[in-house]
Amino acid sequence: MTEITELSSLRDFITNDNCCLIFDTNIYLNLYEYSPETTDFFVNLCGRVKNNLYLPSTVKREFDSNHQSSLSRQRNKFKNAVSNLNNPLNQMEAKLTRQFEILRSFNFPSIDELQEVINTDIATLKSTLNTYIEEHEEFEEINGRFLDNDIINELICELIETGRMLEAFTVEEIYQLCSDGEKRYRNKVPPGYKDDEKKKGVSAYGDFLIWKEALNFCLANRKNLIFVTDDIKEDWYKIENSRRIGFRDELIQEFKRITSYEVIGVTSNELFSELADIYGEEIPSPAEWVIGYDVENYLDAVSDSGIYTDIEEILLNSMEDYIDTSTLSYYDGSNFEYREDSFEITYVSGEFEGYVDGTARYLLKFSVKAKCDTNEYHGRDMDTREVILSPARFHDIEGDFDVHLTRNIDSYLDYWAEENLYDEIEIIDGLFIETSVVRSEDLCIECGTRQGIYLDYNNEPICERCMTNNEYGEVCTSCGRKIPIEFMFDGSTCMACSNEDD
Repeated sequence: MTEITELSSLRDFITNDNCCLIFDTNIYLNLYEYSPETTDFFVNLCGRVKNNLYLPSTVKREFDSNHQSSLSRQRNKFKNAVSNLNNPLNQMEAKLTRQFEILRSFNFPSIDELQEVINTDIATLKSTLNTYIEEHEEFEEINGRFLDNDIINELICELIETGRMLEAFTVEEIYQLCSDGEKRYRNKVPPGYKDDEKKKGVSAYGDFLIWKEALNFCLANRKNLIFVTDDIKEDWYKIENSRRIGFRDELIQEFKRITSYEVIGVTSNELFSELADIYGEEIPSPAEWVIGYDVENYLDAVSDSGIYTDIEEILLNSMEDYIDTSTLSYYDGSNFEYREDSFEITYVSGEFEGYVDGTARYLLKFSVKAKCDTNEYHGRDMDTREVILSPARFHDIEGDFDVHLTRNIDSYLDYWAEENLYDEIEIIDGLFIETSVVRSEDLCIECGTRQGIYLDYNNEPICERCMTNNEYGEVCTSCGRKIPIEFMFDGSTCMACSNEDD
């Protein structure tokens, strides 16, 4: 009987002689999403441990169902990939042309000269891109030949030819397991219950069938297990605050109860990184990037990009979704507006959440300061029926916001352009709260929109902008108040100050 050894880390499992590896279907299919260099590197790493690598029959069936679509998808990715480099530049040129037209309609000075300089720079960029395109058009052909060789399918075939495919369930066994799986899914017992929401029939129980094959094999052969899946969902992994923190305890306990051995669940990134370290393999730069070694540089690039404009746009388009209005002093729910020019957005931190099926997810934190205006509703004018609002109150507001970025990654593009830093952006948490307010009684008596810091003839507040000589009066250089013209002694002194001087 094989001695049971306590294992505590992924390295312990990999280097243990009595340990097998089983890949979920997505591991094999995801290998088609990488560059030829990266895929070749990963498959070679699998060769280091292929004597301990086993293939569930359910994985083989699912792989066969998706094999051709994975090949076609990767071929289409490369099709015109290089020639399409000009598309973002053309889009930018069109947007700039429209913006120049707007500025020209506003009579901004020197617009023609500015547009000429920009057009010259764009022409230089186009020339640089066209040179690159001419030099790299053959890369599509290289990728095509690589896919024709299909080393991923060769790995599958080798596992079958060397007797490392697990015994398939009979039809009767599948029906019974589907019945068992239905009960488990109903009670949210992992794995696979998340698939029940989007799949039907036997396919809904694919994860459960793979798990049962792994259990049966390890029980019969007295083996520990490394189970590898990039399916980052709560029916495989423990998820807290959108972060994966380990394999599900229920799966660990079930495996140990049935087999008396140990299991560890990891992603392909974790496995390949550890294998590269154990066997001293140098990770090529595209693979290094996919595995997540370049996260810090990516987050730095995002924080230096135009993401602040996107965050501001989200906040402006869903104003009251992101503010705790109960903190706004004197606000009665009548009228609320952000001041568009008031946003101050500061990047705080960021982290990589995972890469699944060609999509990378990142969580970033931002601190945001802004200003908003509120008014009370005072009814309608009896004659004009126009809405009557109180003078505005000005609120300073602050909040911390969590932002999810989703990025569709074609990892073969080692020349990835910075304008494609992310495809989707979503604020998932955060609220503004008030930090200060200017009350209506402090508002300027003339404009009614700014804080009054000076006084008029009746000791009412006047703002800095209105504190000037106009039709409402003139500023007395002696008392510093704004005085109606009829009460001015001359152009600089009011009558009251003149009489005191006399």
